[in-house]
Amino acid sequence: MSLKFSAFLSLCVLIVALSCEDTEPEIDNIDPFLNIVFINGDSLDQLNALIEEIDLTVKDIDDTIAILALDSVIDRTETIDSLNEEKAALNTTKSAFNLTVTDIESGSVRVFGISSPAGINPIIPSPDSAEIFRIPLNPAEDISEFEISLEGQQYDLKATYERNTVVEQRTVIVEAFLTDVISESLEITYICQDSSTTCTSNETTVTARF
Repeated sequence: MSLKFSAFLSLCVLIVALSCEDTEPEIDNIDPFLNIVFINGDSLDQLNALIEEIDLTVKDIDDTIAILALDSVIDRTETIDSLNEEKAALNTTKSAFNLTVTDIESGSVRVFGISSPAGINPIIPSPDSAEIFRIPLNPAEDISEFEISLEGQQYDLKATYERNTVVEQRTVIVEAFLTDVISESLEITYICQDSSTTCTSNETTVTARF
């Protein structure tokens, strides 16, 4: 074999090797995740009960004022003014309660920490919302279990899912399709966003009421 032919053959082998290397998919470093919002249900129930009491009291005041206004014999102006002041104070308190309810319903609570037997990354706020937290799922298993610390209390969370590996633009991506999200200590609700037959974890937001 001539020296020139050997050099040409070596060059061809190198080109083929580089071509194979260029087409090999890369592994994506973003694991499947779950979006979750935490709602303080106890505080929400208490506030809604207080708001309802205020509404009933304000209605009683309005009824009383209407009756007093019909009295043409005795001047009830001072009493009516006093009742209106009480009504204004109650409405101010109600407005403050409503703002707190809005904060709670948005999921604006302190998440102190999370742990997982699989040792995967801790939860992080979603880039789309400070109130939506992103929990990475274990891409090597069909189940992820977590212990979550919320406002000094411990809660459990378990997600089960089916995994699918796809290649998109030379990148290997692990998708997780939820089969269930359950908890013994949290009230869990969620709605699949993409379709009625599949529930992609990355596109689903779970509401956890504690």
